[in-house]
Parts: sequence; structure tokens; C-alpha cells
Amino acid sequence: MSDIIEKLDTAIKDMMIPEVQNGIKNINKLIVEKKATEDDYIALEDMESMYEDLIDIVLTIEEKELNEDDAEAIYQNILNLIEELKQD
Repeated sequence: MSDIIEKLDTAIKDMMIPEVQNGIKNINKLIVEKKATEDDYIALEDMESMYEDLIDIVLTIEEKELNEDDAEAIYQNILNLIEELKQD
């Protein structure tokens, strides 16, 4: 596995998936408590979609079907997303 694909795999498994799962859990808690807003429901849909995308990427990596250029682009997108979240 190339260095960039390994970095991407690690970033997804160690950072992104746990963060998304935590966000889903928190919104589901709000829903159960009947405190969720419409924005929370929209965020939940977005997070569930992101989770599915992340799982697809991990599976693609495991099946050795991800090339280095795509891995680099995805990795940069993740770094940009993290940077944006830090600024909020």
C-alpha cells in the first residue's frame, strides 16, 4: 500500500469514522429526547451519507482498487474539511 493510501486509510478509520459516528449518536440522542431541530435532521442525513461514503472508501482501499491520485484528492478533501471545522 502506498504512503498516501495508507495515510488516507488511517485518517478515515482513526479520525473521520469515529467523528461521524459520534455526531450521528448525538443527533439521535436529540431526536429521542425530542429536542432535534429541522437542521439536526438535515445534519443527520448528511452525516449518514458521509459515513456510507467513508465505508465505501475503506472497502475500495481494502480491495486495492483506489489509485494514488484519487487517494491524494480524497485525503486533501479530508484535510480541508478538518481545517474548516477548526475555524468554525
